Amino acid sequence: MPTYMLDMVGVIIFLTLDIWGVALCPPAEEGQPYTFTGHWNIENEQEINFGVSWRKNNVPVATCAYYTKCRNYFSYPIRTTLTRNRKQEFSSSLTLESVSRTNEGIWTLVHVGMTSHKDLEITTFYLKVYARSKNTKCSYSLDTVNAYVTCRIVGIYPSALCTYMYYTQQSIMLPGNVTYQIHNTTEEINCKITLPLTNLEKDSPVDVIITIYPNVTNHYTDMDYGDNITIKIEKEQQQKTTTVKPKLYLQECLLEIEVGESVRCTCRVSSLSEATVLWYHDSQIVFSNTTNVLEFKAEKNATFICRMYTSDNLTAGEIVYSPNIVGNYKYINIKWL
Repeated sequence: MPTYMLDMVGVIIFLTLDIWGVALCPPAEEGQPYTFTGHWNIENEQEINFGVSWRKNNVPVATCAYYTKCRNYFSYPIRTTLTRNRKQEFSSSLTLESVSRTNEGIWTLVHVGMTSHKDLEITTFYLKVYARSKNTKCSYSLDTVNAYVTCRIVGIYPSALCTYMYYTQQSIMLPGNVTYQIHNTTEEINCKITLPLTNLEKDSPVDVIITIYPNVTNHYTDMDYGDNITIKIEKEQQQKTTTVKPKLYLQECLLEIEVGESVRCTCRVSSLSEATVLWYHDSQIVFSNTTNVLEFKAEKNATFICRMYTSDNLTAGEIVYSPNIVGNYKYINIKWL
């Protein structure tokens, strides 16, 4: 009767389930290689005339025999091997050359071709797949009460989690709660964080660290498969006068934009007043459904000005929005939405 051992090549640890021989593997990253390995011992030389089969969800994917080469049945980009390590110890490995989401499931190594051990499991692995967010971008804006951080997330799988922490001047770490769990990640999504300015240092910038990661196992260790983004937030100097004057600030306005992206930037007044705002580009008013919202399709670097007017139509202040548009562009015009 053969005895069995199991191993993961390139993986430090794995969790064992209650069922003997079933291993919950560390998740596999989409697009990266991943290797399963099973070990077993034979009791006599007659058992060398065996074959083994790798199966996914009980469907044969490849077979190997000691005296013949391994044979793959499907167009999976995989490599399989069978090795005699010692006189009575054997091993077989299966490497996924580039992990995809279709590789999720139960992978099993079984004996075949021997009457006494046919279809007897050697080891079983339960594989889950994750994908990191692609091209994540974060920006922030301020008003008199809060700092607002927005991160764009694209392509994360199976679902997105967003957490944050920040450091005070004394390097005290203050953790934030999970703010978003989003399941539909095929489209662009946003992770939004609000930080009260009272929590920020008065005279120095504060580092806010946002961790965006896939919810693979519903465990805090999933953060190991995510990405950290650091934003330095600088609190504006307080007004020296006791008179509170309305100020302009930009909200959800990305500083770097790809060519062809639809852009939305909101210009707001920091205090309750009767002031109104208008957007300008090349000295012309930019018209939209709402005067304080700028919407356009990015095709080149451009500068926009948001101006605030008092009730008697006098200019009370302005703020400039000049995003950096990256990529190759052929046109030199702005397309309004």
